[in-house]
Amino acid sequence: MNCNAAHEIDADVLETGTVIVGAGAAGLTLADALPGDLMVVECGGPEVDPRIQTTHWSHVSGEKINPDAVRVHAIGGATTRWTGRCIELDDFDFEDRPWIAQAGWPIGKGDLAPFYDRAWASLGFTLCDGMRLPGPTVAPVEPCGMPAMRECSWWFSGRKANRRQNFANRYRDIFTHPLRRLLYAANAVDFEVDGTRIVGVNIVDRGGRRKLIRAQNVVIAAGCLDNIKLLLLHNRRVPGVLGPVEGWLGRGFMQHLRVSCGPLVQDPVEFQALQRRFNIFFGPGRGRHEIGLAVDPGFARAERLGNASVFFEYASGRSRFAPSRAASALPRMLGRQVVLPQGRASLFADVEQEVCHDSRVTLHDSLGPSGIPRADVHWKIAANDYRTAEAVIARTRTLLDTLGYGQLPALSGVSPTRIEPALITDSNHPLGGTRMSADPEQGVVNANCRVHGTDNLFVVGGSVFSTGGHGNPTLTIVALAHRLAEHLKARAPVASAAAGASGSTDKPLFK
Repeated sequence: MNCNAAHEIDADVLETGTVIVGAGAAGLTLADALPGDLMVVECGGPEVDPRIQTTHWSHVSGEKINPDAVRVHAIGGATTRWTGRCIELDDFDFEDRPWIAQAGWPIGKGDLAPFYDRAWASLGFTLCDGMRLPGPTVAPVEPCGMPAMRECSWWFSGRKANRRQNFANRYRDIFTHPLRRLLYAANAVDFEVDGTRIVGVNIVDRGGRRKLIRAQNVVIAAGCLDNIKLLLLHNRRVPGVLGPVEGWLGRGFMQHLRVSCGPLVQDPVEFQALQRRFNIFFGPGRGRHEIGLAVDPGFARAERLGNASVFFEYASGRSRFAPSRAASALPRMLGRQVVLPQGRASLFADVEQEVCHDSRVTLHDSLGPSGIPRADVHWKIAANDYRTAEAVIARTRTLLDTLGYGQLPALSGVSPTRIEPALITDSNHPLGGTRMSADPEQGVVNANCRVHGTDNLFVVGGSVFSTGGHGNPTLTIVALAHRLAEHLKARAPVASAAAGASGSTDKPLFK
């Protein structure tokens, strides 16, 4: 691999075609999809180092949250801890929903569909004729009337349970070409600017030495918080440089509001029936998929709710009849989920958060590595988030009882206006803060992930989500990276002309 620590490089000025800040899901996907001369810059190293992780901690000033749980500073980023759970955003998520502040994207689901196909394929799934990944064939959820909930399927990249889907391993071979390099142990601190054009990225190595990487295009793909931080640092260094997007920079920060709804009250028959309907299923040649529930868009529109999903976790009752690993091997190989004869089923809800202007990330007074201010995370839960959570949990309770799957006890800590903090757990899906918008006064990047008002500065990752839906974001992040790659390839002649006018060359970064 053409992989070096920043302190191993003697030169103070480096040149490349495209510099990508961040070697996680977005950055490595983009690097793989782009042709030609590029460099990926990563502040971490080849392996996760706990000492490096602790130096990047964030300050929390709002609702209780652990924003650093999946903020991994290493090659592979958060994918070093990712289980591979994949799902697309719904068409519903891209809509302008007047009852939810700032809802809607400047692109539609159709604009992202071909790039979802590429994302599925790059994660190892097989698609036929460009169709969506098929879900399992099951009976309708609601027996009659207007459906409030619908079945929902998540698919897992990788065939082994609990296997981490580290992109550092997946994309190791892309750095074998001499024009494609990976520079690690390099903290990006700010940008060099020429009018509305970014000339290059300034980095600081572990020895405190500063280097400039000149590039025709600059992409920030460092993860949600670090994307926001780098733009905030840029704006602090050159006040007013980002113009109208300053109003939304760092704002609209969100994650999925995950509510622990507690165990169900069930007899063994109900417990087993629920597992056969909603579970993680193993299929030969198809990997694993999970079936849960999601709010029906028609019900959400009628009740003016956000999006949400629910899923179940099962624990054995320590019965001597519980299946052993050996006894469960054959059913798994045949594509059938092992059903625990007795135990406990617990319900969790993931609720889409409304885009809240007061939920934000700023720069804290304390300093982290290379003298960079830490992130101050002020996470806020909006009124409609509580209302959506309460309505979805209530309808799920009714549905489970109607279908004979047991009873979900009423939660005194959940109401349309409040959820007891003890019931809220981190979803580890940080989103927003550099949101996508058509209007520069309503977001930070445009439909092509370019920062409004700049010529060649792009952001990709969970931070650009206009709204979050209910599902795990990694598949959509990968799809957005593929879409950005297509846009940058189309821009190549423009970038080359700009480079020629400034006297830059296309020579290799390293010989």
